[in-house]
Parts: sequence; structure tokens; C-alpha cells
Amino acid sequence: MTAAGIASGLESALHLVRRKVSADVAVRAEEVLEYQTRGTPGSTAWSWSSPV
Repeated sequence: MTAAGIASGLESALHLVRRKVSADVAVRAEEVLEYQTRGTPGSTAWSWSSPV
């Protein structure tokens, strides 16, 4: 598996942690790294809400 760039490298590393260890450990790693992977449950980084 290869990845180029900072964001894709983090995404790839967290994907491997999620697959090989657990989603809980991957979420904890996101917190330590202060990074939110796209699609993380509860993440608001990539959500959009319609203005009312």
C-alpha cells in the first residue's frame, strides 16, 4: 500500500489501524493527532447543514 502527501498518508495509516487493530484505536489516534478522517462517525468536519 502506498500513499503520497500528508493527508493521504494519515488517511492510509488510520485505515490500516482501523482494519488491523480496531476502530476505537483509530479514533483515539485521530484525537492524538488532532486529525479527523473523512467518514468518522460523529465527525462534523465534513458535514454540511442547510442554513435556515
